[in-house]
Amino acid sequence: MYSIFKNDYVASIFAHVLRILGVDSVVISRRVVKKYLQRNKGNSIEILHTIANNILRKRIKICIERIYGVPIGFYKNITILYDTKKYMEVEYYIVDIHEKCSIDITNKTVSLFLSVYPKIPMILIDATLWELHHEEEKRKAIKQFLVLINTIRKRLTDLNVLLVSPPIELIDLVKGFVEFIETNNNSVYNTIDSSKAIILDPYAHDELTVKDIMENQYFIIGLLIDDKFPRPYATYMLKLLQAINFNRKAIKLYGSIIGVPKEINKVIDIILDVKLNSMSLEEAIINNMSIDDKVKRIIYDIEKDLAKGRTIDENHIERYISIYNVNDIQFRKIYKRIKNYLKSLGRT
Repeated sequence: MYSIFKNDYVASIFAHVLRILGVDSVVISRRVVKKYLQRNKGNSIEILHTIANNILRKRIKICIERIYGVPIGFYKNITILYDTKKYMEVEYYIVDIHEKCSIDITNKTVSLFLSVYPKIPMILIDATLWELHHEEEKRKAIKQFLVLINTIRKRLTDLNVLLVSPPIELIDLVKGFVEFIETNNNSVYNTIDSSKAIILDPYAHDELTVKDIMENQYFIIGLLIDDKFPRPYATYMLKLLQAINFNRKAIKLYGSIIGVPKEINKVIDIILDVKLNSMSLEEAIINNMSIDDKVKRIIYDIEKDLAKGRTIDENHIERYISIYNVNDIQFRKIYKRIKNYLKSLGRT
């Protein structure tokens, strides 16, 4: 099991900012722990990452105030303490936005963080073709977008996302959930180095590689759902409408897009798994495949084997189940569906 915080430069930069401000110890209020850190207790990197994100989102603030705490973590020379009545006295206190604050240094902290934080990799979500969607597709697109934001917040910050050409309808739908996401018309593309940008398009001819992911810093993906009406050329249309001359690349698994997740949140998860966690592209894709994705892929592979005249037996199926990392919970569902498929072909 890997940790998404393995190479966490959000926590590292935030710790650096605190040290510049003269902070070497900070107490976290009980309310902040209860609201934002229940899942992060005991992990200093995750704690600092979560605090940084919520300071940017104006959910919590940092104050100068003499307060007692008991140490619960330490990272990059920053001691993290939990609010107690006695034990160790420090003078910096992280509190909920609605809690009292003697001397508020949040704005200074944010300003310094913004001055040193690199907004790369940058994920650009292009909503140019939003109006093409059916109402049901729009709901799915919103859901995927919000899951994507949470995915990015676990690894980076809202500063690493840009919503391009969003219609007013879309802005109104997401503004209650997203506080810090920037929006931009297509002029942003004029500021990007084309040699560092890639358009992610499942129907592109060229295949995305690990080298592409590591060498590029801007990843453009259309806010597109084609469940109800297939739109194989939508991303290419987006490129033409925006008049952008960036390379289009498809994420493929062993040379095919079959079974590769299409949801924008999973596509970006794949990119970040490779870029931030040094995963192989194959491992990142397989980790993000749903049961349906795995079934489609295994059936695709079996069909290729049948076309080559190979015999399909249980050992053959189990080999693919192993390749695609099917866990115990998924095994019965996938195995049953594949057996039913083979039965329909008269192969079992």
